[in-house]
This record gives sequence, C-alpha cells and structure tokens, in this order.
Amino acid sequence: MKKIIIAILLSLNLSFAGESQFGLNQNSLGVMKLPYSGSGLARSYEVAHADSLILNFRNFSTWTAIPRTTLTINTQYEAFFESNQKTSQIVQNGNFYGANLAVPILLNKLVFGAGIEPYTAIEQRFINESVFDGNDVTENVFILGGLSRTHLMLSYKPLSFLSLGLGYEYTFGEIADKVVTKIADNFASKISYEYQRQYNGHGLLLGAHIKPTESLALGIMFRPGINLNYSLEGITPASALNITQEQQVELPSELNLGLEYSLSSKYSGGMDFIYQNWQNDYKLNNNTIPGGNAYFRFGFGFEKKGSNRKFIRYGEQIDYRLGFFYSQLAHYNNGNAVLEYGVSTGLSLPIQRFRSKFSLYSTISKRGSVSTNGLQEWAFKIGLTISANELWFVNLED
Repeated sequence: MKKIIIAILLSLNLSFAGESQFGLNQNSLGVMKLPYSGSGLARSYEVAHADSLILNFRNFSTWTAIPRTTLTINTQYEAFFESNQKTSQIVQNGNFYGANLAVPILLNKLVFGAGIEPYTAIEQRFINESVFDGNDVTENVFILGGLSRTHLMLSYKPLSFLSLGLGYEYTFGEIADKVVTKIADNFASKISYEYQRQYNGHGLLLGAHIKPTESLALGIMFRPGINLNYSLEGITPASALNITQEQQVELPSELNLGLEYSLSSKYSGGMDFIYQNWQNDYKLNNNTIPGGNAYFRFGFGFEKKGSNRKFIRYGEQIDYRLGFFYSQLAHYNNGNAVLEYGVSTGLSLPIQRFRSKFSLYSTISKRGSVSTNGLQEWAFKIGLTISANELWFVNLED
C-alpha cells in the first residue's frame, strides 16, 4: 500500500502546502529546521557566541556566561514563493520555534538547562482528478507531521578560557500519510487509508566553548548519530494491512563548528559550519534510504552591540546584526543537489535594561532552480525571540 502512495505522488498536482516542497521523498522526515536563537539567525552564526542574556540554541556550553535564571523563547513566520515549470504559489505558516531555560547552580561555573525545539516538518496536500470506468475519481493525498527534540544539559567551566557541555536528548514525532479517494458513482463511494510513522529515540549532545585570547572565541557542538524506534501502523479497510511494524531508523551525526572575533567592545564578526551526511548515514534497518544528500551550511556575519553605559539614549542600547549563508539541503530534487543562499538581518531591543530583550530577525533566501531541480523557492522568514532573566527576588537597584 505504501508503494501505491508513492505512485500516486508521481502523477499528482500540488493544491496546498504548509511547508517547503523540497524533501518529498519516500520515508522523508520533512525539511530540516535550524534551531538558532533570533540573534543567531540575524547574524547567521551562533556556535561560538556567548551572551549574558540571550541563550545560545546551537551550543549550550556557552551558558556559563548566564548570571541568572534565563528563559529564551523563539517564534517564526515563513513564506515560500514556489514555482515549477507549470505553476507558482505562495505557502505560509507560523510556528513556535523553540525555547530554552538555563539555571545557574554555581555562578559562571555550573549551569543546568532544558529545552525543546522543532527538528523537521512536512505538510503537503496533493489532489488528482481522473476517470475510471466512466466515473470521476478524485484522489487526495495528505502528508503532515515532523520530529521535535527535547533536551537536558549541564554546562561546566573548569578553566577561565574553557567551558564544556554534556546533554541528553529525546527525539520524537509522527508523520502521517493519508489518502482519500472519492468516486462519483451511484453510491458516492469513498475509500480512505492512512499510514502513521511514529519515531522516538535517545541521544547525546557534546559541546565546548574556548577563548584562547580575549578577542577570539571558538565553539564546537557534536551530536552523535542516534537510533530511533520506528513504528509503522496502517489504518485501512483491509485488516491484513493494519498490523503495526516495528523497525529501526538511524539518523546521521551532526557536527557544528564556529568562531567569533571581537574587533572592539562594540563590533564583532564570526562564522559557523554545520555538517550532516544524510546521503550515507540515514538508514532504515541498516539499509541506506535513497534520496538523501550530504547537508552543510556555512554562515558568517557581523554584530554591533549597544552601549553598556547606564545613562544613554534608548537608540544607543540597540544591537544590530547582518549575516550571509550558503547551504546544501539534505535531499536531492529531480536527481540534483539543492543549493540555498541568502542574507539575514536583525536587531535586539531592550525591554528592561540588562534583564530582558526582544530580538527581531528576518532572512531571505533562494532554494534550487527550475532548470536543475524542477522547483525553485524564494524563502522569506521573520521571527521574534524573547529572552529574560529571572526578576523575582532581584533588587532592581543593584
């Protein structure tokens, strides 16, 4: 029955989508999300950046710089302007984009943290109209769902120039493939079946933040490959097809490298490199799943920090950011690699000085091309991150 769904996809016309069309392969987990904070998305790098207020979503070993209990929440709106050789459309969605909480146990020494973030997402609807035995037939295929990750972390600073991180991560989610067929015969026949793919598994996170000099910072975060329990359940008119199948899915390891250089107390620049081998290391029951590609992302940018002086105008307290990025998506499309490049920008606005901030960001990028991939997208994203220190029991005059 699963092969029937794939065969239908080859002949359908897209009528609705809530996500990017790239990555619609068999056993696809959807399009990967990029869990950066709003400030990291604005400057296009984050792995080596340490902040006393905005939590680093990419490398939690930097959290030893957090002086008080801090919560950072991220939201995002996306719009994709998609076109192929026949049609074009606009796809939109807005979602919660992750949250992290850091609790200092020993000031600037030991921090406990927890968080949740999206990992992949897919939301597509296809429709096909045909004629069978003199009757009109309408087939609707729905594919929706994705994976998320929760984590618990400890960050420890054994030396003045070195912070280390160790974390536990739980990956979970569900993707549903649904088909509804309507036949315009005398009985108004309707046939529906569904396959639910459920995933869950445990993993580790390892991180480090190093400052060999006062101006230079280096960051690394490594996520080893993990095995997920994969449950495939059919909901169909045929009871013989509804038996739940238990299998194993292997996700590739992930390497994050970054550096940041402070030109002065106000100006800094940096870069990130991220790599995952979805081409060879994404497996089902030890067999490589076709359609994946090696994923990488290179980003670099700049930041102008607001003044730390107490008695200055509000405009001088604002942080400004600009970045650029280039990446290769984790999927082939039309037999070719899908490349993306774009620009990012944003700023942070203090809510209460040294205690809370709004961080606004936007990115615009181009994915793929019609001539090479049969599909092209212009992706526009805007988002808001809210970050705040604990204010209870704090003397605001201190």
